[in-house]
Amino acid sequence: MRRPTRLVHLSVLAALLAAMVVLVVASCSPHKMYRPNLAEFLLQREGYTLGVVEFDDHGEFWDRKQFLAVLEAVREKNSSPQGVLFIVFVHGWKNDASPQNAESGNLASFDRVLREIAAHTQQERSGVAPRLLVGIYLAWRGDSLTLPGPLRNLSFWDRLNAADRVASGPAATQALLSIVSEVRRNPRSRSAVIGHSMGALIVERSLTQALAGTVVGQSERGPLLAPAGRLKLKYPTDLLVLVNSAAPSLYAKGLVESLSLFSVAPSEPANFSLVGEITGSWRPLILSMTSEGDKATGIAFPLGMKTGSALERFRAYGHQPSTTQGAQADQRYFYTHTPGHAPDLFSHGVTHRKLRDTAISARVSPCEPLGIAETPRQEICIRSGQDEFKLSKTAMDRTMNNTPYWIMQVPTTVIPNHVDIFSPEFVNLLRVFLALANVLNPSADEYKHLTWCSWHEGVRIYDAAQPGTLRPIARIREDCIAAQSHAPDAQALLRSLDEEDLWSIVASLVYTADEEHGVFDCVRVAAASEGEFQNVVLLRDRGDFEAIRRLIYDRLRGRPNARSVLAIVSNGRIGEIIDDLKRRHGSGEVVPPPPPPPASPFFPLFRLFGAPTSLSITNPGRCDITS
Repeated sequence: MRRPTRLVHLSVLAALLAAMVVLVVASCSPHKMYRPNLAEFLLQREGYTLGVVEFDDHGEFWDRKQFLAVLEAVREKNSSPQGVLFIVFVHGWKNDASPQNAESGNLASFDRVLREIAAHTQQERSGVAPRLLVGIYLAWRGDSLTLPGPLRNLSFWDRLNAADRVASGPAATQALLSIVSEVRRNPRSRSAVIGHSMGALIVERSLTQALAGTVVGQSERGPLLAPAGRLKLKYPTDLLVLVNSAAPSLYAKGLVESLSLFSVAPSEPANFSLVGEITGSWRPLILSMTSEGDKATGIAFPLGMKTGSALERFRAYGHQPSTTQGAQADQRYFYTHTPGHAPDLFSHGVTHRKLRDTAISARVSPCEPLGIAETPRQEICIRSGQDEFKLSKTAMDRTMNNTPYWIMQVPTTVIPNHVDIFSPEFVNLLRVFLALANVLNPSADEYKHLTWCSWHEGVRIYDAAQPGTLRPIARIREDCIAAQSHAPDAQALLRSLDEEDLWSIVASLVYTADEEHGVFDCVRVAAASEGEFQNVVLLRDRGDFEAIRRLIYDRLRGRPNARSVLAIVSNGRIGEIIDDLKRRHGSGEVVPPPPPPPASPFFPLFRLFGAPTSLSITNPGRCDITS
């Protein structure tokens, strides 16, 4: 009697398996293009435009004409004189470009976020023409099953493989780079690229290879490398955001090591009004945020990766990790865990507090009025809407990551889990990071040419103390207006700037002094004059910086703008340059000649300020041995 019972059991099991197969096959979502018509993939909303580009399951464009039409719309919008804010979003697991997703999925949420950003932009800058807003939704088949409830989770590994195919193909890279490169053609436009879940894998794989190439390319061209040893990276997009990334942290680790090796820093400083110091350390290039409650990448991802790589071989690293992971943090650990669950890579921490009985402000602002920081800040507090966020840098003895690739976990009050990311709290935190990177600021670049009054007219940014303190912004404005007495239009622009915008201009001017104006070379050329090097060192040892400035002015006669360039740096910076030259001179190291000067971004605006017509198109404020 036992044999028939076993046969019955086997028959039941076979029937159940067959039923499951039929159920799964019957529950597959269609593999098709959802938006073939222009009116479906290029949507004109009130205050913004939304474009959709679709990829198939193997990473190809469903229809290249769709992508080209969206790219043409990007080019058309980007011709706007006030500039455009472009936000590109690559969705994650369980999402696509279907009509249903436009009602209740990532597409609907992205549409809502664009609407909110458009409204905030109008409120933040009343009286100032805001940038136009364009959102681009890059869609792939992130939802392959229509099964109810938890059964949809069965698609996780199948969709992870599909995301890897999209990331490996050329179409996604072409779409992303084409869009962000087009944005750079308008100096007043800004862009941010956001990837969620498996969409973060697509973004990271598509763009970080290009980022690594940019790092190597810029370093080979010579001193974009500042004298302090920082490579100030010029990268097409202003901010790259990865949310609940479903990529192995081995990719992130490799990029962190490359950024650290080349001492990469952002090409522009953080928003001065939010940090109170002129620094790039509070401005990320890449930002990876993972919810503390993300079980998909915290539990399911490691289990699946460990199972799938059981027969693969990994190596132990030749150094002991510095964090609490201890011996776990070998190559296998980084391969089987996402960046948001690899504490060795954590660069920052974030806490969140809901504000009660507080008037809601549309602006992103510091929690308390900021003075000018005398030492680098290790923590900042910023408010956005009714949310308060404290960001803190991870202690260097607890992380291998001190780069512009920020990696952190965020509380569940901001991002509750893996899928539901578009909470009001997350949107407010996103606005904080966009503001830190100056992505939301529509005025700083527009008026950047007003820095002429400093590097041409010689208006001092720092006082005469050692190492020197930034002068009050009101005094800088007054002196600049007086220096522009020959240019009424420039005076009017200076008077119209609010304090936040003026600080942004000053911060950018000081932060880019070495790269844009060759301050290091100005001091070097003067010190290299026959018989002057020891004199310069002696004056530096005495702390007589006004005498050093006079000597530089004298030695750089014939370069009037180069002489005034020193107005934008502090005595402390001049001292650092002289100390560096002294070290190199003592070691016998040859200081390489400066690179050819870049085309001046100010030249088209010289007439506004009555600049002499004999000026070269190249930046007249730079110094070099042969000029």
